[in-house]
Amino acid sequence: MHLKDYQTKEHLFPDSSDFKARFEILTLELNYCIRKFSDKSGQIFFTLKERLQYLKTVGLISSSQLKFLSPFLKISIDEAGYFTKDEQNYYIDTGFQHYIYFQNLLSGISNPPVVSNGDIPDNLNPQSHWKEIRAHIISIHDDSAELIIHDSEDFKILIHFNKIESIFSSQIKKVSNIVKGNIPVYIHSLRQDKTDWTLDSIVLFPDYLIDVTSISESYDPKGNSILRQFVNLFSKRITTKSILIGTAVNEFLDELILNPQAEYKYLVQRVFHKYSISLCALNDEDIQEFFAATELHFQHLSKIISTSFNSQIQDFKKCLLEPSFYSIQYGIQGRLDLLYEVDNFNHVIELKSGRPYQVNSEGISPSHHAQACLYLMILESVFGENYKNEASILYSSLAFDNFRKAVDQKSLRRRLIEIRNSVFLVHAHLCFVRPESLTLLDILNEGSFLSSNMFTKRDGLEWLKKWQQLTDFEKKYIKYFTFFISREQLISKCGMEGSFQGLASMWLLSPKEKESQFSLLSNLIIKGVFRSVDDTPLLTLSSLSGENSITQFRIGDTLVLYPQTSDGQGMLKSMVYKCTLIHSSQQQFQVRLRGRQFREEDEKLFDQWCLESDSMDRPFLYQYSNLNEWMSSSIDYRKRILGLFENTNSDSSEPQDESVGDLCQRAIKASDFFLLWGPPGSGKTSVVLNNLIHQILENTNESILLLAYTNKAVDEICQVLSKIESETDYIRIGSRYGTSLQYQSQLLDNKINKLSTRKEVINLIKSTRVFTATIASIQGKPELFTLKKFDLVIIDEASQILEPNLIGILSRFKKFILIGDHLQLPAVSAQLDHECEIKDTELIQHGFFRTNESLFERLYRQCKTKKLHNHYGMLTKQGRMHEDIMKFPSSRFYENNLKIISKSKENRQIVPLSSHYQNIPDTDFSKSLSSYRTIFINSDSSLGNHSFKKNTHEAKIIVQVLKELYELFKVNNKQWTENTCGVITPFRIQISTIQDELTKAGINHLPITVDTVERYQGGARDIIIISSCISLAHQLEQISSLNHLGIDRKLNVALTRAREQIIFVGNKNALYNSLIYKQLIDEYHHLEYNN
Repeated sequence: MHLKDYQTKEHLFPDSSDFKARFEILTLELNYCIRKFSDKSGQIFFTLKERLQYLKTVGLISSSQLKFLSPFLKISIDEAGYFTKDEQNYYIDTGFQHYIYFQNLLSGISNPPVVSNGDIPDNLNPQSHWKEIRAHIISIHDDSAELIIHDSEDFKILIHFNKIESIFSSQIKKVSNIVKGNIPVYIHSLRQDKTDWTLDSIVLFPDYLIDVTSISESYDPKGNSILRQFVNLFSKRITTKSILIGTAVNEFLDELILNPQAEYKYLVQRVFHKYSISLCALNDEDIQEFFAATELHFQHLSKIISTSFNSQIQDFKKCLLEPSFYSIQYGIQGRLDLLYEVDNFNHVIELKSGRPYQVNSEGISPSHHAQACLYLMILESVFGENYKNEASILYSSLAFDNFRKAVDQKSLRRRLIEIRNSVFLVHAHLCFVRPESLTLLDILNEGSFLSSNMFTKRDGLEWLKKWQQLTDFEKKYIKYFTFFISREQLISKCGMEGSFQGLASMWLLSPKEKESQFSLLSNLIIKGVFRSVDDTPLLTLSSLSGENSITQFRIGDTLVLYPQTSDGQGMLKSMVYKCTLIHSSQQQFQVRLRGRQFREEDEKLFDQWCLESDSMDRPFLYQYSNLNEWMSSSIDYRKRILGLFENTNSDSSEPQDESVGDLCQRAIKASDFFLLWGPPGSGKTSVVLNNLIHQILENTNESILLLAYTNKAVDEICQVLSKIESETDYIRIGSRYGTSLQYQSQLLDNKINKLSTRKEVINLIKSTRVFTATIASIQGKPELFTLKKFDLVIIDEASQILEPNLIGILSRFKKFILIGDHLQLPAVSAQLDHECEIKDTELIQHGFFRTNESLFERLYRQCKTKKLHNHYGMLTKQGRMHEDIMKFPSSRFYENNLKIISKSKENRQIVPLSSHYQNIPDTDFSKSLSSYRTIFINSDSSLGNHSFKKNTHEAKIIVQVLKELYELFKVNNKQWTENTCGVITPFRIQISTIQDELTKAGINHLPITVDTVERYQGGARDIIIISSCISLAHQLEQISSLNHLGIDRKLNVALTRAREQIIFVGNKNALYNSLIYKQLIDEYHHLEYNN
């Protein structure tokens, strides 16, 4: 792809009369140029401003250019619409000068003419004191650090290290050695004393929110336990007896606050059903101790609650159960056990099931005191200084003197900020130091853990032993994937400008910016609050505007609900409700809260609400845990996963045109593992899975675990199981909210509800041969493998699963079968492909190219290279696409291997399209639509209102196509169903544009799904219409997903969704810059659109 070098405004702006269109094209081009230069650095940029700061630091732009570009590129299209004529001319003229400047740089001109622009005032006037302020460290010297204040380009501050506490100066130096580029910070009490600047404390990377518990458990007055964080990443995640007791006691507290009369027998039964697998995995002695201990805790809790917590709580209705808060002032997040809030007074109550250990003067364990203090810091940052905040620790293991006040201490606060920064530095080492260098994993030795507490020392030395027994090759492998996981986690928290929104986008971006990216649902009102079967609140929300809402949210997504405020910062000024989306329509949404409570006061206090995506650490912890489990596995297994095996059967040849039965037989007979490549429409789930399961159940006594990436795919597995001739009893692990209604009876939770004893549950699990779940669900139930020994795991959608999600789990089975298609959409990763490239020569030689590849793709490539034919196979017959549609993807993507089911005259895959229509209206459109199965319609970029992600002209073409198709169906008495037609387009704003045009044309009643290609994977329609939307060559990057061979997986998925016909609408000039699109356009029948 190349970037056209426009030198005149007329060339850059096809429609010179439309200011908003010119403005958007200009900002698009400038953004592209800025990203083009900054991406070369290999750094992660969280905001566009950081990219600009980097370009200024390396001398590519001047301070004057930075002052213009930073505010200019934040102006929305709507805001630009209010400009006067003079303002329009100023921004277009000056912006175009900057565009030409970047074009000269791209052309290789080293010193292009400097761009001049008018004065733009700073947003922040210099002052001499801030109680708290965001800033960026832009440079480090031997004795000082240079800062720029947030939202100011020229106001710089030099802080001498001898003027601040040594621990903070040390941390600043450490982070500057790790992180290249500007370092975001949050400063407390920044002040100027005569000529010198100083500060009280500084928070590194404040948008990287760290859990309160991660900081408090690292607090040790007598030693250093910072490496606890590193050890925790690579720990086994098994729920122990102590953890289960703590979990049960927390459940008791919640229930007793809501219902003080609740009895132990009722509550423990609820706990048993909720955590049945974990409890059943305990041995008989532990389970007896569990019941004895929890009953004692219950008695103590009941007693303290009956006294209203020693008269500290006057009204239980004012208690908030497990409220969640964010604090960017301290870079932390937390979920409290209980918060009593009344009349500008907050009282935190933190429940502890363990006994106090090495207590301080208040009789509280140091880590518990630290936790309480961190919660007080959060509350202060959320509610402000007008609130009075207190905290107490409730030790439920004690019968007397169990409610103890935790005193807030300024010195402890400062120490906790230091620890918070140190915890971040552990993560920074993992995600900023490249694996080719000496990393934290290489540096750690036995001496590193000497000053840690005994638990950290024990677990750290255990990890070290595993690490030291790895080969150098295996260490490289772990280092690369540790780097990959940690960067994914960093981006999920802080975001990556231009490609991925993290949790911090919630407060870093304006509501308009988020709405333009479809990551925010605002102006929501609460229509109802209901109770679910498991007693958690369900909220129904609708849009106040009554307009259709388009978002990136899917059913099952974890979201954050918070009050809408005028400054768009409601998530930082009140508690947030963590929830799951369980129903979605264009104007109404239903969410299930994760906690037990939704306050009536909140419903009355706040008129409007917002929904945004949540980001959780759990998925990344599962991936780290998989690395740890792989490190703990046998040498043979580790070699198998790495592909370090040789072909012991050199005479075997690759089978050709295998039947499904033969391929399944080979998969079953294969030793250790088998990889089954199933192209679109080949029946890899409906046919192959059925065959595999049937043969295994009929001919062996093996137990099988069937896994997939999405709940939808697991539903399809359940459908297969329900159709197997020998009726198969199976158990599904998961939530009823992610399970289709017809399969909810198979959920483990529903089956257990009919049982009353632990023995019955264990018998049920052991006697059932088939289990199914998503990868995420099974990772959350590691105790299942204590109760049940599986022989075989079969994983569908394996090409959509990142390698670190599988390498540990697979070690638990004698054999695994992976089913997938690595030429369709890849595993979801926040990082761009070039950022995931492996640079180590030895790894590359053995077939490791990128860390964001799936295990399926990498192993398939290695097996094919080594001609290990016994370990892989491909389905070649597909029953979806007509032969004419199949031709292009087969030749360009599947090496001409795809074939139709049969050549029989009755097979719909070979009959002419014209045989479907007897009556054809006398229009060019109707004649073509009734005769050609593959059609291209050119969209002229000079027509209609179009911008970066919106193309009204294409939307009008699509409406015309649909009207003609609908008329064609009517005159031929053909029924139009939800399976008839679908529209695929890359951008959500184009989805909205097409839907608006459908409404204007009066055909929005037709069941037509307009969506992105990602949502269409796994689905199919008789007719697929594609709107490419783009009008500029470099936008091809936005609509493509290329693998290492240059195959466009997005295009492959889009084309292979169609059964009978495909109609491609796009700008020929822009698309011709890609060879694959040029080939497609040249092969398709051309239909001319006349407006």
